[in-house]
Amino acid sequence: MAQKGLDIHFTDKEMNRRLVERKNELAIEREGQSFSAHPLPTADAEVQRILSDPAMRRLYMSDEQKQREWNATPEQYEDVRAKISGEIEVRIRERIAAQPVAVQSNATAADKPTHIKHEGVLLEHGSAPYNFKPDMTKPEGERDDSYYVKLQGNNGKEKVVWGVTRLC
Repeated sequence: MAQKGLDIHFTDKEMNRRLVERKNELAIEREGQSFSAHPLPTADAEVQRILSDPAMRRLYMSDEQKQREWNATPEQYEDVRAKISGEIEVRIRERIAAQPVAVQSNATAADKPTHIKHEGVLLEHGSAPYNFKPDMTKPEGERDDSYYVKLQGNNGKEKVVWGVTRLC
């Protein structure tokens, strides 16, 4: 199907994603370039990756969820933690399902997603208001922080790279 360039759309979003990925691989190969792919994680793999890493899990938690987990009694803790993990899983799966999967054959290079690779020595990382400027219109407890890393490149220049923390 991918080799023939047929315009096919599956009801299964994962199959659509894989078909688009294969079409892109074939287009690159037709241009005479070699291609080595790093497969995109499946929803199950992404959920597992986030929930198994305490720091990542915390980044996906809302302030309300953090408060619920913190306030849970020792007897309630495992149940509260499991419920919050389920809520996080739903949010992750909704985010993945909402990602665009179809690429039209006449799309230009500017329309295609790009992956940027940041290299350097890790100087610092953590959670902070975007550009280190808090949203003063919100009370302190309701401000959203973003994850950031500070890198020092080979040229000696420092660069801060911001990520998205809240997905709800």
